[in-house]
Amino acid sequence: MVRRRLSAFVALAAITGLAVFTAGPAAAGPDRDPDLYEWNTAVAGTPPASFTKCTAKTPGVAAMACYVEGTDDLWVKDTAKDGYSAATEWIMAVPNGISLNIERWGTCVNSLGSGKWGVCRKNFTEDATLGWFAGTFDNPTDTWHYITDTVSTKA
Repeated sequence: MVRRRLSAFVALAAITGLAVFTAGPAAAGPDRDPDLYEWNTAVAGTPPASFTKCTAKTPGVAAMACYVEGTDDLWVKDTAKDGYSAATEWIMAVPNGISLNIERWGTCVNSLGSGKWGVCRKNFTEDATLGWFAGTFDNPTDTWHYITDTVSTKA
């Protein structure tokens, strides 16, 4: 299953205040609002002993992504030698009355190789809702191959 140019979108359940994140097609490059969209290349690092929340291990997906509250670090691990990068796409939304406004979203790509962790250091708004998924990503063609379910937490 190949998905082209995925991005995270927010669907809100205003009554419960629950934010649900799902994956869907993104706009092409120039249509990505440069004031909201961020592209980062992960740098090598040693991950912390524990994470706030991670994507679940998903059969066929050779990537995982984790968030560390307090440092606002997004960690991405490439879990297979398959020629693809591991990546996470994330979205940050903040409360606006009974809904959430998308303030930022972006991609963090780990091209360090199989078995390696990479980190993208962010600075998220406190109490924002952060959602993300992980997947294998082909940089030259800007194509996602197999993605995890989306997870979310407070930033």
